[in-house]
Amino acid sequence: MMKLYVFLRSPRAFNVMAVANHLGLDYEIEGLNPAKGEHLTPQYAAINPNKRIPTLVEDGFIVWEANAITQYMASKKPEAGLLPADLRQRADVARWQFWSASSWENACGLMAFERVVKKLLGLGDPDPARVKEGEELFHKYAQVLNDHLKGRACLVGDRPTLADFAIAPWLNFAELGSFPVAPYGELKRWHAAFMALPACQKALSAVPR
Repeated sequence: MMKLYVFLRSPRAFNVMAVANHLGLDYEIEGLNPAKGEHLTPQYAAINPNKRIPTLVEDGFIVWEANAITQYMASKKPEAGLLPADLRQRADVARWQFWSASSWENACGLMAFERVVKKLLGLGDPDPARVKEGEELFHKYAQVLNDHLKGRACLVGDRPTLADFAIAPWLNFAELGSFPVAPYGELKRWHAAFMALPACQKALSAVPR
C-alpha cells in the first residue's frame, strides 16, 4: 500500500489525496506538522532530502513533488483519463501542471503564507508589500485561467485531469487568505464544480477543522 507523507492543510496534500481518491487507490496517510518541525527530522530527510512535503512511498519506491506523485498514481489507472493517452492532451495537462508550479502557486502561496500560515505559526503580521505582490500576481494568473475556462467544464478536455487537481486546490484558501477572486466568475464556477467531486469531498473530510 502507498504511504503519503503530507501536511493535511496544504493544497499539495489535497492534490495527491484527491487524485488517489478519484482513482480508487488504497493509501495510508502519515501526517506531518511543519509547525513542530516534523518534516525536518533525520528520519524524514532520509526519505525526502529536500525536507518538503508531500512524499509517496510504496514498497521502497519513493517519489516527491506533488505533480510527480500524481503522474505516478494516474499511470496506475490510465483508463481513468487523469493523464490522457492522447499525446497532445497529455502535453496540455503537463503544461498546466508546470504552470501551476512555476506561476499559480507563487501567487496563491504568497497570500496564503502572509494571511494564513503566519498566523498559524505565530510568525507575526502579514507583510503589506508581500501581500500586494501576491495580489498582483494573482490577478495576472487568475485572468489567464478565467479566460481559458470560458465555455469549459475542465482545463483539458471534457472531464477532470491532473491539471484540475493541481490548480484548483489552491483556491481552497481563497476565503481564509482573502484572495481577490470576485472578478473571476469562470474561475469560481470551475472551482465549485471541482470541489463537488466525491474524491474532493473525501479529501476535504481528512483536513483538520
